[in-house]
Amino acid sequence: LYPPTLVSQAGSIRVLLLPPDRSDPAVIADGLRAAFDANPSVAKHSFRKQEFASDSGVRGLRVSYLQRANTDGRENTVENSHYLVKNRAGRCVVINYVAAADDVDTSAIDRMLRTSLSLQ
Repeated sequence: LYPPTLVSQAGSIRVLLLPPDRSDPAVIADGLRAAFDANPSVAKHSFRKQEFASDSGVRGLRVSYLQRANTDGRENTVENSHYLVKNRAGRCVVINYVAAADDVDTSAIDRMLRTSLSLQ
């Protein structure tokens, strides 16, 4: 499967609708933490899990961490952010944003995603 993905020089945004048996954002966040703990390419001090609410009232969790990545033969650090929300049908939707931690101001993208989310 190839989920919808927006790609630019600043990073990529991918949207995933999880199966009905994976509908609780808190459980998904715990799974991301377990995967983080087992991944040797992450910065162990960088894991963050935060609740958020958009301007329209959508509530969710944001999980983020720093990770080493190999791009074009050189190693750099990327910020990996997962925004976990429930849609109107009760299914968990994940919006994943990945950007180079050194080259991009990720706070503007984070602010846009957290504040502008709405349920359709």
